[in-house]
Amino acid sequence: MAGLMGLLQARPYHSVTVSKIASQRKCASMGKTIRCKNMMYVQQVKHLPAKIADKDKMIAVIENELKPQRYAIILHDKDTNKDGTPEAPGYHVMLCFENARSIAATAKHLGDNPQYITKWNGDVNNGFAYLLHRTKAAKAKGKHQYDPSEVTANFDFAGLMQTIEANLVQAKVKAESGAYKIEDLLNAMYLGIMTKEEVEKRMTGAQYGRYRRQVEDVWAKRLRNLADEWRKEMIAQGKQLTVIWLYGEAGAGKTHMARTLAEKANQPYFMAGSSRDTFQNYSGEHTIILDEMRPKVMAYQDLLQILDPFSIRTGVNAPARYTDKALAADLIIVTSPYSPYEFWLEQFSTLVKYNFDVQKASFADQGEDDFDQLDRRIGVTIQLEQDFIYQMKSNEREVGHYEIVSMRTPNPYSGQNNPTSAPDSAKLFASLFT
Repeated sequence: MAGLMGLLQARPYHSVTVSKIASQRKCASMGKTIRCKNMMYVQQVKHLPAKIADKDKMIAVIENELKPQRYAIILHDKDTNKDGTPEAPGYHVMLCFENARSIAATAKHLGDNPQYITKWNGDVNNGFAYLLHRTKAAKAKGKHQYDPSEVTANFDFAGLMQTIEANLVQAKVKAESGAYKIEDLLNAMYLGIMTKEEVEKRMTGAQYGRYRRQVEDVWAKRLRNLADEWRKEMIAQGKQLTVIWLYGEAGAGKTHMARTLAEKANQPYFMAGSSRDTFQNYSGEHTIILDEMRPKVMAYQDLLQILDPFSIRTGVNAPARYTDKALAADLIIVTSPYSPYEFWLEQFSTLVKYNFDVQKASFADQGEDDFDQLDRRIGVTIQLEQDFIYQMKSNEREVGHYEIVSMRTPNPYSGQNNPTSAPDSAKLFASLFT
């Protein structure tokens, strides 16, 4: 034992590692008899054996000789001693085997001594978490918190860490009632354990009043992360945004048709009403219905960005009251009383006096935002009448005029073809006084 302590003093390393070595193994003398499935190798960079003198060589030995079921490697180069001086940089390697392995044999493959390999008792996930210092003990000691991107592994290490952290947060908030720490609720929302609505239900009135903005910020960040991952998938599949514009008179069934099309997409959809805060309640849905869209509800440039077919590649933020929302939509359906051209004209209309007479005029054609910018973003334009539906196309020779592209289709969505029975007015009036 004295020889061991002399060796450890000669080659110091993290105290947590030393204590584990001392408590879990009788060092090199017992290395020959210890067999385990999970183990951690720790060594300073300056003492790495020639066989694994750098990370690439280390990975080659691990993958070609040791062949563990899972492994993860990180260089700890940002830790400090109690006096604030930097600790010597060193590698931590977590190894998980399908069957128990001899620590001595493992050390021999690495070209090092068995005392630098620790049998990992308990939950193996704690071992992976320790690579980032995400264990409770490491956090309590103020250890530097490493990022998952600094780890090299043969599996989805970042995904594992997200699951581990999500389980920890979920354990804190799984109760159905009572007050919760706001940081636990925010973490649960950020990790996708709880939605914004669920978090708000768990908050006290005082918490909601004080932290409402933080809730919006964290939710927006959650949506951005989801949107970024979704965009990567869409880009890999070569997909782009599809925009459908439905217009027609009141009762023609525009909203009914939009809902039907959204349901056919077989994915959750967001119904945005005509308001000044259109995307306030957006939650990352991949289909969006902009219902009863009217001019000037949204800035024209914002609308152009949202409807841009290539927004999947570039990403787009929708304006919201507290924090702009990152959109992740591959289908947007617009319903409006206005055709796209009428919408564009009205967007830039204003009241002007002509010889003491007030008239409405549009200055759309005097700006840089010409109609073509809106028109080319729309995949298909559809006009709904009470009896029929038409696919329309703007006439390139006569701006503002539309021509029918295909044969008309009977309209099954209109109020005329889907009558709803209003309550009997006489009975309703009588019920108010009984």
